[in-house]
Amino acid sequence: PNFGGNRFAKVPIVRGPLRMAEAFAVVPIARINCPAARLPFEDPRVIGAAIATTALSAAIRGRGEQVSPAREATAAVLGLAPALVALGGSELANYHAVEHKSIAGYEQGKDAADVPKEHQRCGSNLIAPMLVFSVAGQVVVNRLVENPGRVAQSLSGVAGLSLSVETFVHAERHPDSPLGRAVHFSGHEIQRLFATREPDAEQMEVGAAALEAVLAAERG
Repeated sequence: PNFGGNRFAKVPIVRGPLRMAEAFAVVPIARINCPAARLPFEDPRVIGAAIATTALSAAIRGRGEQVSPAREATAAVLGLAPALVALGGSELANYHAVEHKSIAGYEQGKDAADVPKEHQRCGSNLIAPMLVFSVAGQVVVNRLVENPGRVAQSLSGVAGLSLSVETFVHAERHPDSPLGRAVHFSGHEIQRLFATREPDAEQMEVGAAALEAVLAAERG
């Protein structure tokens, strides 16, 4: 899907939401074209975790109360629960590692099995910035706008996403800066502890076939 991400690839703030929208639009397309596939959020456990997390977050935030950074931070961290359930109860973390190792092996000219399962450009580098900007955005909106509605909160969320992507871009361009090191450290630890798991030989074969299919498509 192309929502203008290529056209605005060099335009800060705008490019982040466009790229994320294009990435998420892939999901229903893949599901329609591969009916046998089952996506992580179709797992009853993940659905249950999402419902429980939503209810608990609403209870923590309360109704009509002054927005608290601590409560917002707690609710934001709880929002990661469904993803953790998906990663812990399936092969998703293994294939996430397959993706990293296959790409890194190709980039470095090495056997994919011999490279680390953590990759510096993983989307996990976005998680810490998104948590920070999400909490900050909600606090600012609730301090500036009396009884903010869904539009104001949605705009705050989009702004937080944009700033998170720009933080990610800065970290890639300046990996040795304090911010770059902090972003990559948080992403690496998330990958190491939760988001990836060492794959077996059969899973690596799937990764090699997928990589070759991508390269063949690029060659036309």
